[in-house]
Formats: sequence, structure tokens, C-alpha cells
Amino acid sequence: IVWHAAKQGDVANYDLLTLHPLEIGRQLTLLHFDLYRAIKPIELVGAAWTKHDKYRRSPQLLKLTDHSTLLTYWVSRSIVETESLEERVAMFARVLEVSSL
Repeated sequence: IVWHAAKQGDVANYDLLTLHPLEIGRQLTLLHFDLYRAIKPIELVGAAWTKHDKYRRSPQLLKLTDHSTLLTYWVSRSIVETESLEERVAMFARVLEVSSL
């Protein structure tokens, strides 16, 4: 199932269209699970992530939140920075495909 059009080490050419949607989903799941399981229960007590010292009280929770935000920005940029309408449609379709796995 794993296929991609970019060569190993050619990071600039890896995007949502060059990697198999299932593999993108797998890798994101693994990454998010690692971030999720690092969260300690104490980080969730009393909405610690909303306090002025949130990065001290909820560091792992904020890592997950920050990563999710960056992922959202990356996906958005991947769609709007395409060079043609056809590529934008393909990119949006890929995002929907990955998110529906």
C-alpha cells in the first residue's frame, strides 16, 4: 500500500499528493498517539492548560494542542498554495480522503 512519488531524503517534495492517504493517516495516528499518551492526568486537573503558567502545568497537553494547530495550518497552506484549480481540488479531495479514514 505504501507508495510515494518523492525520493527518500527529498523532504521538499513530500506533500499530501505524493504520499498514500492510508500511510498519511497511519503516520498521523502514530504521532498523535505518542503525544496523547505522554499527557499526565494532573495536566487535566482544574483546567491547568488555561492558567498563566500553562506550559509548566500542562506541557504535554499543550504539545498535542500546538501540534494539532500546526497540522491544521499545514493542511490549509497545502490547499491554498496550489498553482492551479485542478491541483487545489485534488489537494482538498486528498484531505477529505485522509480525514475519513
